[in-house]
Order: sequence, then structure tokens, then C-alpha cells
Amino acid sequence: MKQSFHSILICIIAFLLAVGTGCTEQIVPRSAEVHLSITGKVVDPDGKPIAGLEVTPYINSLAIEIQQIASPVITDQNGDYHIETKTWPCDFLTFIVRDIDGPDNGGTFSDYKSLLTIWYNDTRMTDTGTIWDFGTVEVEVPIIRMKPVEQPEE
Repeated sequence: MKQSFHSILICIIAFLLAVGTGCTEQIVPRSAEVHLSITGKVVDPDGKPIAGLEVTPYINSLAIEIQQIASPVITDQNGDYHIETKTWPCDFLTFIVRDIDGPDNGGTFSDYKSLLTIWYNDTRMTDTGTIWDFGTVEVEVPIIRMKPVEQPEE
């Protein structure tokens, strides 16, 4: 009886292995991505636009460490910037704004760090076979007000 049970079990395992290895469909690893279209404006304390500032976007998530997601961009004459990038869907964006040209843009400003929450309520995820695409998310960053660097008294 035991030998019969073992023989049947071995036959079942052999059959499953033969069927499993004969499968021609490959399992394709998948990842998720979202296209972020980020716009914003940087101004001084009086609300005047600041040109020539460097804006760098980073993602934060519980699943991954903070990481830069696009090359830095420079604000234009109106203080505006625009960033297009594809990245892992994240919970938060961090922006670091740096004054890279000193007084040439109307003053010397302290670095600024901003954290923004992203909501995906309006996106529709599609499955392309290799990626779960969350579509395009328009991110409008609230106006960033830079603070001038305090000059030491002479």
C-alpha cells in the first residue's frame, strides 16, 4: 500500500514537472511608472519672480529611499520652471531650490526645501504587459518664496 502511494505521488510530481517545463509562456517582470509633468514658480519675499535658480525634484516613498528623479532645471525670467519625467509612483515629492548664481538674479537666497504630497485619484492605471502605467499626473507646485541670505553687518 505504501509503495503504491509513493508510486502514485512520484507519477503526479513527474507529470506536473513535465507540464510545467513544457509551458511556452514566459513570466514577464513588471514595474510601475508614472509620467510627472511638474510646473511651479519661485519668487522673492515681495512676490517678484526670480530667474536663474536651480530646482531639483526628488521622490520620497515608504518603499524607497529619497532619490533624484530628473536633472535640475533653471527658473526662467518669470521665475517659472517645468519638469517632465517618468518615475516610480511615489507618495511625496521633495523640491530643493538653490541659488547657483549668487547676486546675479537680484539677491543671494538661502536654499529652500519643499515637500509635496501627490494624489493619484484622477489617474487610470493601464497594464501594458511590462509596466503598470499610472498615466500622466499634472503636478502644480505652490509658489515657493525664497528668503534672502542675511548679510553680516560691517
